[in-house]
Amino acid sequence: MIKNYFKILSFFLLLNFFFIFNLNSQINNFIIVKVGGSLITSTDLENEIITTLVINKQEVNQTNVDQSKDYAIKKLMNKSIKKNEINKYKIKNFNKRDLEKYIDNVAKDFNTNTDGLQKIFKQNNIDYNLFVENYEIELLWNTLIYVRYQNQINVNIIEVENELEKLKIKFPNLALNICNSLIHLFNFLYINNP
Repeated sequence: MIKNYFKILSFFLLLNFFFIFNLNSQINNFIIVKVGGSLITSTDLENEIITTLVINKQEVNQTNVDQSKDYAIKKLMNKSIKKNEINKYKIKNFNKRDLEKYIDNVAKDFNTNTDGLQKIFKQNNIDYNLFVENYEIELLWNTLIYVRYQNQINVNIIEVENELEKLKIKFPNLALNICNSLIHLFNFLYINNP
C-alpha cells in the first residue's frame, strides 16, 4: 500500500515538474501585423532585425535593434505582400544562379564560404534558411514583374549606355560592376523584347 502511495505521489510530482518546466520554457511569440492572409510575428521581427544587423556587420545591441525595428517591419510587410502576389500568380521559377551568386557574395563579405556563412548565422541564432528564402522571394518577385510587364518595357539602349558611361567616368571603381551588369540586363531585355 505504501509503495503504491509513493508511486502515485512520485507520478504527480513528476507530472507537476514537467508542467511547471513547460510553462517556464514557453516562447513568447505574438502577432505584430497581419498582411492579407499572412501573419508577422515577434519572432519574425527579431530574426529580421538580427539578420539585417549581422549582414551589415553592425553590433547587435539595444540601440541598433531599436533603430532597425521600423525598417524590419516594413521589409517583412513588403515580403508578405510579394509572397501573396507570387502565390496568386503561381510563379515558381527564378534564376537559381542569381541566388547562388548572392549567397556567395554575402559569404565573401565575411571572408568565408557558404558553410562558414551558415555557421555565422547559427552563432547569432538566426535562421539561415529563412535568409535564403527571403532572397528567393525577391527573385520570384522579379520574375513576376518581368512576366507581367515584359510587353510594356521600352528601353532606349543607347541612352542607357550613355548614362552608364557617364557613371563609369564619375565613379570608376564603384560603378564598373553595376554598369556592366545593367548593360547585360538591357541587352537581354532588348534581344527578348525588341
